[in-house]
Amino acid sequence: MSLKDIKTIFFDLDNTLFDHMRAEQTTLKLLLDSRPELFAKVNRADFLQTYDKNNTMLWRRMAKGEVSPAELRVLRFKMTFEALNLTPVDYAIFSAKYLEIYLEQTFIVANAVEMLDYLKPKYSLGILSNGFPNVQESKLSRLNMQSYFAYKIYSEDVGVAKPYPGIFSEAANKSGSKPFETIYIGDSYENDIVGAKNFGWQAIFFNPKRTSGNNSLADFEISDLIELNSLF
Repeated sequence: MSLKDIKTIFFDLDNTLFDHMRAEQTTLKLLLDSRPELFAKVNRADFLQTYDKNNTMLWRRMAKGEVSPAELRVLRFKMTFEALNLTPVDYAIFSAKYLEIYLEQTFIVANAVEMLDYLKPKYSLGILSNGFPNVQESKLSRLNMQSYFAYKIYSEDVGVAKPYPGIFSEAANKSGSKPFETIYIGDSYENDIVGAKNFGWQAIFFNPKRTSGNNSLADFEISDLIELNSLF
């Protein structure tokens, strides 16, 4: 597959440029430590596993329009507390505290900055994310990444989430690039690769854990962002 026609490169943000997984785990541990009266008797691993299960399920439901972003923020904690028989709290306040701590985390995926520096002079770069716009914008500012991106497309603004074509259509309209001139780089095979390919873009699957499976739709697969240096 040739990349000679590529003019625009869109990136996913979470777990592609920003280490969301590390930030989330760090935040939850700090949050649990800050409320010993609530969590003294709960197994930390059980809490993290239950939260992850609920959060993943709710994000999928939100992509289908079954729950709103505001509902997701609260329900992921409410459902976790209830599943573990924890004392109820004001979940809106608890969620706000989570976001406050989360946004203090500045974990950048290895070689992300180096590759953005390398690609920016040659291509138009964009962000295409299912994350909450205010949260993602805050991340980009804290990571000093705002200046790299000419386009930033967020599902909440568009009203359609990856992998559905509407969000890719919005990105195409904003960039003005044709499908064969556009490539997407992301870590979620289902949301990023399948979504991009179904819209007619090329796609690079960022797979740092080298998980096996049917990754056949991806035009390229990399385990380290430094590998972009040899592709572009």
